[in-house]
Amino acid sequence: MAATTTNAPGWAFGNAVLVAIDIEIHCRKHYPKVGSPQDRVSEIGVASFDPRRVRFADAGDRAKNTWSSIKACNFAVTENTHIPGVGSHARHCQDRQWLLGANAGVKATDFDFGSLYNVSRFHVKKAFVNKIRTLLGDHPPYNNDTPYHNNREVVFLFFDQQNDLRWLQGLGIDLSTEFPNSRIIDIQRGPLAAAIGERMRGKAKISAEDMYKYLRFETVHMHNGGNDAVWELRAYLAELTLTDPQTHETRIPDEATTLNKDGVVVKEEPTYIAAPEVMVDGEVWEL
Repeated sequence: MAATTTNAPGWAFGNAVLVAIDIEIHCRKHYPKVGSPQDRVSEIGVASFDPRRVRFADAGDRAKNTWSSIKACNFAVTENTHIPGVGSHARHCQDRQWLLGANAGVKATDFDFGSLYNVSRFHVKKAFVNKIRTLLGDHPPYNNDTPYHNNREVVFLFFDQQNDLRWLQGLGIDLSTEFPNSRIIDIQRGPLAAAIGERMRGKAKISAEDMYKYLRFETVHMHNGGNDAVWELRAYLAELTLTDPQTHETRIPDEATTLNKDGVVVKEEPTYIAAPEVMVDGEVWEL
């Protein structure tokens, strides 16, 4: 781990603390009576990186050298943490594909990168806000009646921010109110996502899985809030190292080796990623 420094030259976000947030929810199609966000949110994953820990120049290949400095936790909402089993989603449910795939039945306890906190719906806001205050180096206890302004800037990262922000607000968490010295970045709308979308023949919105595939990240236990937050933060840090500071163009690491969750190279040779295919006159054509 790199020694703590007083500044972080080179990082595009300056000295701000990065905090990636990922929300896991229950499927409404399968649980039609579960309508409110308070009843549907099962996990809130949090992953953070303090740029004073690792200089940009020392970040390494796809920012791999920052991985050991990432702090993460997963909040499991105790009333909502029952995870539907294989086959429990309807065929038209968008979540069915991953439930029947490699990540079938992933639970809050399958968190690979830090501490799991079981909290009630009543206490989840306080626990979440206090955790981020601690990450920023501030320790005032959460209180509805006490004005608070974070001294350290924080950049909140999301993959498709609209949905996650909606779920947080349903729990009474408004990030701009709780952390006035903050801003939000949507990784799905960033330059790396755009470059990958172009590679995928103009795909308007890529998935997080698409991004990890093109970054050559070998992921496990996805659709766990804490794990997803870590991978999203790693992807954003990788994006910064892949972006030319002069031209601001972001490249896809086509010649990169494959890294597992611990940053260990598991495939030395680059993996060929096939172009999207279409059916033309009964034949499959590669675009």
